[in-house]
Amino acid sequence: MNQPALSLLIFAAMATVARAQEAPAAGGARSAAPAVPQLPRASGPTTLKDAWTTALATMRAQKAPGLVFVLPPADAKADPAAVKAAKERFHSKLMGGTPVDAKNARELLLLHVQLLRQESVAAAFGLAVPVVATATTAGAKPGETLVLLNEDGTRTAGFAVDLADPAAVASALQPYLFAPERLAPRRANVPPAVTVAVRDLDDVRKRLPQEQDAERQQALLQRQQELIVQLQSQLFAAAPALHETPANRVPAPRGAAEADLLGELLQWTTPLGTEVGATWDPCPPCGMMALPMPFRSALKLLAQ
Repeated sequence: MNQPALSLLIFAAMATVARAQEAPAAGGARSAAPAVPQLPRASGPTTLKDAWTTALATMRAQKAPGLVFVLPPADAKADPAAVKAAKERFHSKLMGGTPVDAKNARELLLLHVQLLRQESVAAAFGLAVPVVATATTAGAKPGETLVLLNEDGTRTAGFAVDLADPAAVASALQPYLFAPERLAPRRANVPPAVTVAVRDLDDVRKRLPQEQDAERQQALLQRQQELIVQLQSQLFAAAPALHETPANRVPAPRGAAEADLLGELLQWTTPLGTEVGATWDPCPPCGMMALPMPFRSALKLLAQ
């Protein structure tokens, strides 16, 4: 697995179950989620070069396109007004302040990428393999901030789009990633084992909130954990079957729109070439599990 820690995946599974069990059980009592053992952390790329190699290999193996966020030059400065606007966008989504900042253009780009993961365009981070890379590595033309690649790594298109504008990003990507004529053939080609895992996970998630027997509930939770890990390892191959499929809708945090299972899994990943940087607890009395990880963390760049 090349992206999140397995322990975070288990936390995601537990959070999903906990939310599903917030509804009163029979007799008015709430059932408690059984404990799940943590699994070892998974390793991933440690440099931008390794991340690029991993992205290309993942695209080929999972037959998925690539989505490249083009890094500005290392010495490029950040526009103070743009930094202020990005920080205010983080702050506006939370009940408290956020320890985010950008001292240069690359750090500002990472703020914009993390903010995009909070928008409706977030599914793009699963429908294509996301990676940050320099313009030279990505084959970007002057001014391009996004580059789309075919599954073989060749260039499909490039866009000089403002990453601070989610609507503009969504408009640029829609014909390539979200259009029905693009998704339909990808859904038809989802590997059979992945299709079975999606179906089984949906079944487990439906059964968990109603199960009253502790032993059977524990077995279901363990099975959910195994299926989530399986799907995470094939995330980009599975994404077309997970995105906006009615059977895969999941409960959302309070005040947020309902998300699909793809969105649930994506909150525990970061684009290749990045890792979780600063994190914060935006509203301790509310319970930190209520907010997806992209809402309460910033990204940092891997080593050059």
